[in-house]
Parts: sequence; C-alpha cells; structure tokens
Amino acid sequence: MSPHRWYALTTLLLVSAGCSEGATTVQEPRQPAPALAHQAGRGAPTPSGPRTVSFGTASLTLWPWLGRDVSGTIADPVNLLFVGRADPRAIRAALMGLDGNRTAFGFPASAPFDCRWSDTPAGDMLTVWTGDADWIGGAIQLQCGDFAPIRFHLRLFASGTWTLGGAHFEVLIPGTTDHQVLSWELAEQLVTADLVRTGLLDPAAPLAPSGPLNTAPSHRTIPAIIFNGLPPELQAVAAGAPGNSATDVPIPSDGVAMILNIAGTPAARPADTQRTFTLMYGQTVPKPFCNEAGDYVYVEGPVTFVESARLEQNGTYTSDFRGSGRLKVTPVNPLTGQPSGTPYFAEVSEQHQSQLGDDHQSISSDKRQLLVPESAPGRGMLRSTLDVDSRGQASDQLVIRCSK
Repeated sequence: MSPHRWYALTTLLLVSAGCSEGATTVQEPRQPAPALAHQAGRGAPTPSGPRTVSFGTASLTLWPWLGRDVSGTIADPVNLLFVGRADPRAIRAALMGLDGNRTAFGFPASAPFDCRWSDTPAGDMLTVWTGDADWIGGAIQLQCGDFAPIRFHLRLFASGTWTLGGAHFEVLIPGTTDHQVLSWELAEQLVTADLVRTGLLDPAAPLAPSGPLNTAPSHRTIPAIIFNGLPPELQAVAAGAPGNSATDVPIPSDGVAMILNIAGTPAARPADTQRTFTLMYGQTVPKPFCNEAGDYVYVEGPVTFVESARLEQNGTYTSDFRGSGRLKVTPVNPLTGQPSGTPYFAEVSEQHQSQLGDDHQSISSDKRQLLVPESAPGRGMLRSTLDVDSRGQASDQLVIRCSK
C-alpha cells in the first residue's frame, strides 16, 4: 500500500497530548487549585465488571479493559492473555526474534503484514486492574510496523504468573501525531499467529479462547470522515468491505481474548533502542481545551520525539519517551478554512517512563499544553499525569486552567 494513497482530513476530534478519553477534568479560572482526579492503591475499590478466567489449574480475576487512568473508565479491550512462562520480557524477546513471513497463516507477503516487531515507547501509558496486582501499567510496548503510517501495537501488563495484552491495528492520522484504531481482531490474530510461530507454546495445550470477557460485537468506532478517506484495502480490513459510510463505523470485537500458554523460554534479546523523529502538524481541529464557544483552530508546526528502550544486564527493562513542540495556532472558520482571529502559539510536551524488573514495575506519564500567552482571554494550560507502581501507588490527575 503506497503512502501516497493516504487520506486528507478537514477536522479532527483531538490535538496530540490533549484530553484523554475518560479522564476527570477540572476546569477553572487561572488560580492555583488543581484537584487530584483519582487515587488508588492496594485495597481500593475494584472497577466495575471484573471477570475470572481459567486455563488448566491457573485462574485470574481481571477488569477486562485497559484504561487511561485509575478511575475504571474503559479505553481498549483486553484481547490477549498469556499464561505459563509469560513474563512480558520473554514475550517481547520471542516476538522480536521472528521474521516477517506469516504466509503460512494466511497473511499476505506484503506491507503491513510482513512487519517485524520492535520496541516502541511512543504510545500512551495505559492501565489495567487484576485481583493479584491491583492497578498495573503496561511497562512494555511493542510495534510491528512503524509509528507512521501504519502499525500493529501491543501493550503488555505483568500480573503474577499471567501477562495481559491489549493489541490493535492503527493508522497515523495525517497532519497530526495521533493514531486511529482500525481493528482489534486483526491485531489479536497476528499476535496469536506469531506466538505459534515462536514454537514456545505448550504443544499439549497451546491456546484457548477465554470465553465472553468484554463487549461484542464491537468496541468504539472509526469517525466517518476518517473511514471515508482510507484506501479501499484498509476500509475492507476495518469493516469487512470497502465503501464509504455516512455514519461512524463500529470497530468489530468479539469480546473474547485468546489465552496463550507459553512453555518454552526464548533467548534473551538485548534492548538498546535510540530513535529521534519529527512529525509535522497541519490540521484544522476543534480547540482542544478552554473552548466555550465551539471554536476551531488550524494547528501547524513540528513535534519532535525521542524514544529509548533498554534491557539491563540484570534483566530490568526500562523505556523513556519524550515529545515536544511549539505549534502555531490560528483561529479559523471551519466551513471556509479561512483565518478568523490572530495567530498565537501552543507549547506542547509529553514524557513517559516505564520500568519492569523481577520484583517491581512502574509507569509514569506527564502531558502538558500551554496556550501562549497563557494570560490572554481564552488561553490557558492543560496538564495530565499518571503514575502507577507495583508497590501500591496509583494516581492520575487532569487539570485545565483557563483565562477569563
């Protein structure tokens, strides 16, 4: 699929590092009054709708969703469960040891289906809850493909002898640094095929469906304006058939996770990922915060990302991701695209860190936007933080301050 066939958009719902879906927002005049949105720890109330799954003699009670915070607000489905020798570092090593030839499992010998797995700290930090570990964060993220234009994205969450996984197939929305999920099921199928390809599954009991776990027959939607700009091949992947839609398109999900029983131990795969890349913003979007009048703005400029991942000699996995940019923001009439006000600037930054060792795991995230000058009418700042530590700390915060 040629990147020249990607689509153009005229509007978009969110600006990079903007409001996270499901987070509690505190919006207020410019005065020091940030409020903690959610705080949890061991013994805190469980999120609603926990499920128990079993495989052989092993069982796990879990909230079958990934969240963007520790409130119990749903984001992505848990669609993979690993049991046995299921340390996320071992799963990572097994997947990264594979080539991109999946033709024996019905995948085409062409992009994006011939991709190879690599570390990717460049993804939002998400959370999940289990009865064994309470709130935990996805310390390891992998991608098959690249940040742009299209990739399979896998997050791994360690919980005792189990590892939970959330996988999806996604495309970068042109002119932004945001992705749109196209499929949960295709990503689940690709990861399942790859674990079979590793030869590490127990031949006596390699895998089994979990039974009903989360909602079916779909979860979330693809906005029609995005779906209609996809090439026919991707429309078919996302919806089963090509063709434009007048309404948002549901993303199919059967509500069942695949349980993969890992019996072998892969060779250790050192990590020393170091990468810097820049994406150009150029998109008309609803003003992402401090927007009481339904304003639209055209956002343009570079956002630079720096990512690293490392597997230390003692077996500890660490990752670091940083993104920052100074973007020009021009008020526009969304019907004509013409400027409707004086341009100003937005300073955006985002950083994530994670760590996973033999007896400890943690994630942290800090996202900020500042509309410059902050004191001008309608301007302000947004800050979103998330910290989850296996020693019992779990908290998030989303604060917006606006100038009146």
